[in-house]
Amino acid sequence: MKYWGLIFLEAAATGVRPVQPHRAPPLHQVDPARVWAKLHRLILVGTPLARHRRKRHLVGGIILPMVSPGMRNEHASGRLGAMRDDEGMPLVGDGVTPGIVRIGDTVRRPVRPFTATIQAFLAHLHSAGFTAAPMPLGVDEQGREVLSFVPGDVPREPLPAEATSEAVLVALARLVRRLHDAAQGWSPPSDAVWAELPGTAGIPYVDDDGELVSHRDYCPGNVVFRDGLPAALIDFDLARPTTRLYDIANALYWWAPLLHPADRPPALTDADIPHRIAVFADAYGMTPRQREDLMPLARRMLHRFHRTARAAAQADPVFRRFWDEGVKDRLPRAEAWLVQQAPAIAAAISSGASVSDKRPEGPAA
Repeated sequence: MKYWGLIFLEAAATGVRPVQPHRAPPLHQVDPARVWAKLHRLILVGTPLARHRRKRHLVGGIILPMVSPGMRNEHASGRLGAMRDDEGMPLVGDGVTPGIVRIGDTVRRPVRPFTATIQAFLAHLHSAGFTAAPMPLGVDEQGREVLSFVPGDVPREPLPAEATSEAVLVALARLVRRLHDAAQGWSPPSDAVWAELPGTAGIPYVDDDGELVSHRDYCPGNVVFRDGLPAALIDFDLARPTTRLYDIANALYWWAPLLHPADRPPALTDADIPHRIAVFADAYGMTPRQREDLMPLARRMLHRFHRTARAAAQADPVFRRFWDEGVKDRLPRAEAWLVQQAPAIAAAISSGASVSDKRPEGPAA
């Protein structure tokens, strides 16, 4: 049932056992705002463990290199570790967010200051019919966030050849479009909390228009494949108010990709990037205005990536390691490459500028 996660979310927030599935109330009877308020109090006030974890910084990233090759059957948080009977199966990723485990069909993660806000957003997505994301299930007895486990294959960098086809771009573009359509119109709570990278608080955002809340971090480890195509999104930690265009540019950075040939996966070293971006733009249904504004926005985005990566490296040892392992070279090369290639990309996507802003074909998520 699409609304069952909201029932458990309310149960977690109130401490009341949910009714049995066959007696669950219809979705329209569940008030997401009331659920959010109760969950917010529970996460940020309710337990000593939560109060302790409230002091933790988010260490997640939009520019982090993923080092495990190929496609693995796993959750976005990383490959499966050894089973521990008392704590579940550890999900080991890039070392950014420790303490993530899988227990049955759920994932347990440390609570952070933004957890309640993101759970409220995920609850909205499910209520709007977008099921290609984790279902929020509240907080467990240990004060950990609980989400539904999302099965599938998660690619790691460098992207394997099977994750670089035009069919993959089309499926991802349609997935992002469905996410945007489901997210449109959701108003975050007035006291919503959003994540940011360590050391980056003073760096202005380039997507602060806030037309909707969306994912903003489409790195390969956050895209779940099924039957060889993108089918779901995970790790919404960096979601915040943004624009459709920024979200598109973020996805293209990883999947076109907007990188110098020296930094692309082998299968895309000689790829026609303008053509690949045009394929994505057509599949999403980008408007003429979005196509016109894409390259200027992408250049500002890459410049901010560079600034935030440097600042995070100065503030946090985990990000220092990422910086030293290649980010410090990859981002300047990407900026210079995009300046050179922007005219060709703009020309390629303008040929499809007559495409109207319509919903993509295909089943809803």
